[in-house]
Amino acid sequence: MKTEILKLIYKAKDFEKGKSINTLNEILNGYKKEEYHTKPSNLSLENIKSTGETAYQRAIFLSEKTILEKLGEVVWNDLELPVIFSKSPRRRCVDLIGTLNNNTLVLCELKFTSSNSYYSNSPIYAVVELLIYYYLIKDNKEELDNKKVFHIGERVTSFNWSDFNNNSIFVVGANEKYWDYWLERYEKQKNEIDLWLKSLPLKVRFFSSDDFDFKKQKENKEEYTPSIFDKTEWTEIYL
Repeated sequence: MKTEILKLIYKAKDFEKGKSINTLNEILNGYKKEEYHTKPSNLSLENIKSTGETAYQRAIFLSEKTILEKLGEVVWNDLELPVIFSKSPRRRCVDLIGTLNNNTLVLCELKFTSSNSYYSNSPIYAVVELLIYYYLIKDNKEELDNKKVFHIGERVTSFNWSDFNNNSIFVVGANEKYWDYWLERYEKQKNEIDLWLKSLPLKVRFFSSDDFDFKKQKENKEEYTPSIFDKTEWTEIYL
């Protein structure tokens, strides 16, 4: 699968400009399995400073569930979990893991745009991230289960890493403003992108949430608890 992902990264350069995609290439090429205990870092869910993507992630997890158009209800199990065993403090971590309709694991990569000057990494970048994460999960699933690489707490729900497979649900989730920007930018490359997506070893789906103003929620406070209120329905997007 590693070779296949590297080929997809190379092909993505036809419509994915800049250095970001090269970073993913370097991450995958530089990966080697290590025997080193890993555990997720302590999470602050309700007292954070971020008003960007981290706030978006925490707010979605705190909402407990999301309705994916045409698919059903996802209950969020855990978040920000490392998928490799490494001494490095900057390990690759998945954004969200959930369970669809009580039986199918969901791997979700999040993107968030809150201003007109920063639009986060592209959907293509997010797709490659998901592919890499799935490859790393497959390569480390037994160790991830045996070492119990999960958070502990009232809000998290246990799952088995070894239950991830090609029939799991792979999702890129982002807010409406993010999609408005990238869909317009991709308009002239839709055919090439469609062919690239069809060549993936996994089916990746794209979903849009409402926009949220976390800066307004935070006001002048140093820390706050981000919220998406009751807006838990996501609409499917097609590139």
